[in-house]
Amino acid sequence: MSGPPVAPPVRPGPAPGLRGAVTTLVVGLALVLLGAALAGPRVAAVVGEAGVCAMAPCRPEVPSVGFTVADGGAPVVHTGPRSAQQIETVEVRAGSDDGTDDGTVLWRVDRAGAVPEDWDGSVQLGRTPAGFRETTPLTGPLPAAAEVVVESACARSPATLPAGTAGAGQVLAYGEAVPYEQFLAEDTGFSACSAPPPPRPGNVLLGVVLLLAGAVVTLVGLPQVLAARRGRH
Repeated sequence: MSGPPVAPPVRPGPAPGLRGAVTTLVVGLALVLLGAALAGPRVAAVVGEAGVCAMAPCRPEVPSVGFTVADGGAPVVHTGPRSAQQIETVEVRAGSDDGTDDGTVLWRVDRAGAVPEDWDGSVQLGRTPAGFRETTPLTGPLPAAAEVVVESACARSPATLPAGTAGAGQVLAYGEAVPYEQFLAEDTGFSACSAPPPPRPGNVLLGVVLLLAGAVVTLVGLPQVLAARRGRH
């Protein structure tokens, strides 16, 4: 004669403390993942294309400006073949400082069309180079310490007209005489004008907040889970 049926043993569910700790941990991890999804790809894409300049202002890349003297005594400005194709404006100012728009424009030429492919960026002040038009004619001798500004579409490279001259086959750049061929070879050109759009502040800020909140909640929940599991054994 068989006895009464025996019910299968009931496994105890997670203790309330463990259940709450697991919930806290899951919420923390979810916040971390959500924050990373909002901020991570956008920031990584922008920084990958533009480096740290994507997140903070950086000085643009500009070429060195050098000087020689033509046979007639007129100053000649030099940049280099890479910069030559990017030059939009060459101007001379008096009373200006470090490429600002202060002072008086003494001479200026603006890009008006294509420039020769083999142009090395040399411009005799007072003479309009091919592919440019003179917008401010030179009406007198250039004063001492006049400032020459060579500009691309989005950057400018200023230099003070030197009082001295370089030797034969040399360019005087920022007080230093450099061999002409070396000066041309070291031409960096201007920074590209196009830049990736900056990250959307709202999305990135929200993502960072969620990441921080998720990290805090995770750090709180993980010890609780470990402590609750140890308490069950």
